[in-house]
Amino acid sequence: MEGSVRPTLRLLRWITGPPGLGKSTSAQLLSREKDFVFYESDCFFGLKNPYIPPDVDNPSLAQVKQKRLVGEGAEERKKVIAKVTPEYKKMVKGEAYNVEVLEEGMRENFRDVARERARLGGDWAIA
Repeated sequence: MEGSVRPTLRLLRWITGPPGLGKSTSAQLLSREKDFVFYESDCFFGLKNPYIPPDVDNPSLAQVKQKRLVGEGAEERKKVIAKVTPEYKKMVKGEAYNVEVLEEGMRENFRDVARERARLGGDWAIA
């Protein structure tokens, strides 16, 4: 097709697993070396800025220093966090928990990633 522009395929890497496996380090490396947007998913549930700089020494600990989110959407996210946190704590302790509540929280996280990705574009690494 003459004159047409082929859309660029953008990458999305969602890295999951238990603590200490290197998820944040891997996402940071993609950010630093391949210019991916590094979105720290744990920040979503901490009501913090999820964009971790590519040059911090320890990306997992960097989320503690991220600024709190304020403004549009903050109140709605606080409600999600308040509902999800008790169930997450139960799961971590090996107690019975409501999987539907955790899934609802993850869907909200996915929606946030989709909105932000549409806004910013680019390749993404999510830890």
